[in-house]
Amino acid sequence: MHRRPFALAVLIFMGWMASGPAPALAQTGGGQQAESQPQTMTLSQFLQTQGHRLSSEETAFFDADEQIQNTYMQTIVALELLSRADADARTNEWRQSVGNALLVLINTDPAAAPPAPASLQRLCELAVSQRRHYQTAARQWLEAFQGGDAAWIERGDGERQAGLRDLYSWQEELVTRYPLTASQR
Repeated sequence: MHRRPFALAVLIFMGWMASGPAPALAQTGGGQQAESQPQTMTLSQFLQTQGHRLSSEETAFFDADEQIQNTYMQTIVALELLSRADADARTNEWRQSVGNALLVLINTDPAAAPPAPASLQRLCELAVSQRRHYQTAARQWLEAFQGGDAAWIERGDGERQAGLRDLYSWQEELVTRYPLTASQR
């Protein structure tokens, strides 16, 4: 099985792609407001801070696509964690959580972002392909899950691995298109 490398890759990718900004004022244990937390950077902001110039169309595409990607990746991680629940923790609430997460993947359009500018077309193709693989895996997982298969998460492994290969290709394409400078390496 390739579950550990997959889970690690997904967690690393999610950390890098996290789009939701941290709350400006977080609650402390004593009910007081904590100091302002740093804001999470979007991919377009990250690329710009690295010295890359993005057109407004590229920025708009990256920002919209990142939201869809985050939905997929957060749901994949949630399913990975849910699949590891002990047998005694697999309650009706757990089953509902798994079912809901699977439906998020099945019902979220992999190509919902606006059309990519020509300069980002390859990145768009890889992202959509990745998400289609995950969507197909989710259909396989749901069928196995509804059929009572305790190893339901393994049924979509071929599609999940294909999605992971597309993710790696997407990362390679991104680094090729937006290379680090010698001082950044």
